[in-house]
Amino acid sequence: ACGSDVAYDSHTLRLTAVASEGSGLWSIVGDVRTPPPRFRFCAHRAAAAVCNWLVPADLPHAICLSCRTTHQVPPLDRPRNTNRLRDIETAKRRMVEAWFKAEGIDPDQAEIRFYSDHVSDAPMFALAASPRVVNPHRALRRLAAREHWAVRDWRASDAELFE
Repeated sequence: ACGSDVAYDSHTLRLTAVASEGSGLWSIVGDVRTPPPRFRFCAHRAAAAVCNWLVPADLPHAICLSCRTTHQVPPLDRPRNTNRLRDIETAKRRMVEAWFKAEGIDPDQAEIRFYSDHVSDAPMFALAASPRVVNPHRALRRLAAREHWAVRDWRASDAELFE
């Protein structure tokens, strides 16, 4: 609809017109589902990443699935970095969307489980509903503590399997 706000719905994999329902909630214009789902805009909508993805209102996340994969943000007091971040985030969202579509995955319904021992996998841990840190090195152990991720060090004498 002309003059409407638009947003990306990762469930339908479409950019679509949305209408405000008040209290920060939005619905998709013309949605025929009953009841129509409600959404929030990603909290990074007004940030340098200028994210336009929707977050289902019943999920606890303030930021969308795509933005949850970003852990390294350059200093944004430099204009070139702001532009670079916007370009990188746009490209990343396109890749995430293409992967979901190719695999037939509904990202709002997927339960992602992820195991790793290295901090370089932080973006995947952020996507996971069940992140599991295994035999971490120091940097990942610190990140896991900050993010409240389960940690198992099987090198320890009292090691147990995940519950």
